[in-house]
Amino acid sequence: MRRLAAVTPFAAAVLAAIPALAACGPARHDAAPTAELVRQPETEMEHSPAAPAPTTMPISSVRIVNCLSQPRIRPSEIVLTCADANMIIDRMVWDSWTDSGAFGRGMESRSVCHPDCASAPRQSFPVAVELSAPVDGLFTTLTKTPDGGVPEVLPIPR
Repeated sequence: MRRLAAVTPFAAAVLAAIPALAACGPARHDAAPTAELVRQPETEMEHSPAAPAPTTMPISSVRIVNCLSQPRIRPSEIVLTCADANMIIDRMVWDSWTDSGAFGRGMESRSVCHPDCASAPRQSFPVAVELSAPVDGLFTTLTKTPDGGVPEVLPIPR
């Protein structure tokens, strides 16, 4: 009985706190995102009368098309040979993505195709990637440059 008496005040305190916590409510996952969510952090100056207006991060509408003809922004992987996925650039990290071009880095992975492509080992190496020449909202050119190597310009099928 003594043990139950010691637990009862603790349980009462927990039960008393539940309505206060419930008033906070869960985050609404169905609410539409607003510019408030992407505002730059406030500074002391923003509270002065001459403070600049809050800014939002620009979002580019230009995309790259994947092998399924689905337009994507900042993909983590680019398959360069859609028929067999022999050449892939994955682990993409984008430094910039604008309406005129995109720049990033990733790891190119490809089969050495010796003795044949199906059973050959793969080799991977870091590459810089540039997307350019947008037409009708889609990038049409990919330039990949291996570290210390020569740039290779490839058309991006639309």
